[in-house]
Amino acid sequence: ERVELLRGVYRAKRDALVRGIERGFREAPQLKPAYRLPNGGFFLWLKLPAGIEGAKVAKEAGDRGVAYVPGPAFFADGSGSEYIRLAWSMLSEDDLETAGGLLADSVKAAAT
Repeated sequence: ERVELLRGVYRAKRDALVRGIERGFREAPQLKPAYRLPNGGFFLWLKLPAGIEGAKVAKEAGDRGVAYVPGPAFFADGSGSEYIRLAWSMLSEDDLETAGGLLADSVKAAAT
């Protein structure tokens, strides 16, 4: 019973983060990072569109109070700058939805 309860809790958190991201890119779908909705776990991996620098997104996100782990931390050869790993386990659904929107704002700001 406990596992089923937690699966629902984390699914709702994942969905809140994705809702925020999707809403944030509604007006700029060409800038939306690619992702696959995970069936489990605690992370959403995003791949930034070509031409958007991960370092600029990280700075913009930090300025908005959004922290995440950039992709190169997970690549032995230091590549992966086009990837972002977002975690959803610790925040509330409301905060995750807000964070998704703020991340979208960060990507859009980095694209200009």
